[in-house]
Amino acid sequence: MHLFEKKNKSKEMIRVMTAGSVDDGKSTFMGRLLYDTNNVPQDQILNVEKRSKIDGELDFSLFTDGLTAEKEQKITIDVAYRYLTTSNRRYVFADVPGHVQYTRNMATAASDADIALLLIDVRGGITEQTKRHLYIASIFGVSNIAVLVNKMDYHGYDKTYFESIKKEITIFGKMCGINNIQCIPISALKGDMVFNRSDKLDWYSGPTVYEYLENISVSEKETLKFRFPVQCVLRPHQDFRGYAGSVESGHVRVGDFITVSPSLEKGRIKDIFSGKNKLRRATSGDSVVITLEEERDISRGDMFTSARDESLIISNKIEATLLWFASDTAKENMSGRYIIKHTTNQMFCSVLEIKSTLSLKDFAYRKLSPESINLNDICKVSIRTERDISFDPYVENHITGSFILIHEITGETIAAGIIENKLSENQSFDNLKSKDIRIETDENTIMIFIDGKKVLEEKKNEDSSSTIKNTISNEIEDLLI
Repeated sequence: MHLFEKKNKSKEMIRVMTAGSVDDGKSTFMGRLLYDTNNVPQDQILNVEKRSKIDGELDFSLFTDGLTAEKEQKITIDVAYRYLTTSNRRYVFADVPGHVQYTRNMATAASDADIALLLIDVRGGITEQTKRHLYIASIFGVSNIAVLVNKMDYHGYDKTYFESIKKEITIFGKMCGINNIQCIPISALKGDMVFNRSDKLDWYSGPTVYEYLENISVSEKETLKFRFPVQCVLRPHQDFRGYAGSVESGHVRVGDFITVSPSLEKGRIKDIFSGKNKLRRATSGDSVVITLEEERDISRGDMFTSARDESLIISNKIEATLLWFASDTAKENMSGRYIIKHTTNQMFCSVLEIKSTLSLKDFAYRKLSPESINLNDICKVSIRTERDISFDPYVENHITGSFILIHEITGETIAAGIIENKLSENQSFDNLKSKDIRIETDENTIMIFIDGKKVLEEKKNEDSSSTIKNTISNEIEDLLI
């Protein structure tokens, strides 16, 4: 990876994800693209030639399936990263598994992708996993999506089969909020419309996959607002205090004024270091150490932004969409606290409410009980964190708008989440309705019970109404974390 980036640093970097259901031909497609663009080493070609051939042709999947289990079963289990360079661009491809139990690997790739290539086997058509992958790509903000209708050779390159799938996937894409899906008929095994055009598909006038990749425009992270989550504070001696981290978006220069969130303290950039070298400017993707002209109380998890930018949201209550990874149901996991990992921040949190869950059958969100939510379900939730976090809605910044939830006891990653916005106070109060709140009174005394726990017992007086309200609010706050 390091040598690849160093050699081609001047070229535009594009991250591409290949997705789809089981046996839709993702690995064969990826191997074919690498082979046809001369991005496979000669010794690897010779090795594959010796090991396997299909009808006198190379088994192109062997260029990408790297695990022993993958080669034996001819499936993709882990995300396989492959690198391709052209005269104009350099690509990092994430070839993701199609099996339902490996959906979390697909979500990981989608969170960092500029382009998604979704393969569909023309013989089986669109499956539930196809829909799941397309929707996950949409909620993770992949704006450039191409659907590759693969294995066209099995139906004699008949246009009818392609048009049928194109119509169905276009309709579903619009339901996901995607209006610009590019559909391309291909045969990864034969090489039709992957790199080279094909006379067998002369009825198709659109781009090949390679042409699509080379000509699609992608947004630059550098054009986003400056975000620098502090990873650690460096203090080698009393005369130096530096803040190490990665510029996740935007850029910063020496002399710029910044705001430190969530404290909202101000500062000015004194120096920027990359190793032992001083920089005048750091941009998205740069790992640097920043020093300030002022002494500030800053720690891991704090966020640097431009002092002129007031768009960063600070709150401990958020609305989010979760992709559920745990094999246990949500109810079994919701009995305790979670650990939320957001940028460089890590703290306890709790899910206040599971508002609704997506049904891929009719693409509708429905209110379900926690015990009905299982592996790979997509849920709308409200979350409260132990402390304030600094974030952007995911649609504005993928890094500062995403997080994962970790089981407090097992350490298992149970969900990936994207932040939609902060939770309003009215919505927060609505969550209290799920609590069993009971008030008992007699002539002289007021007692309040929340979920069976007595939280107040005192004599009646003229301020009793205010006391009840404050007690309930304070006790609920304590119970939620």
